Amino acid sequence: MPPGGATTTTGGECAPGVMEDCYSGPDGTLGVGACQGGQRECQGDGTWGACAGEVVPLPETCNTPDDDDCNGEVNEQGEG
Repeated sequence: MPPGGATTTTGGECAPGVMEDCYSGPDGTLGVGACQGGQRECQGDGTWGACAGEVVPLPETCNTPDDDDCNGEVNEQGEG
């Protein structure tokens, strides 16, 4: 690792082994209802891997006590 703990890239978009927070759901849904971010790791070729552990909006089912569609309302519409 370079002096000062800085990371460098290897011609890719990130430095292999680096982890970062990620979320691919719509803007304004992260942290609302069941929606949560995950983590992704920079692969050996300098590209980001998949976002692991994230929960993005799903259709509201009313089969759970959760806000499945991450709109701030629980069980307002959907199946069940």
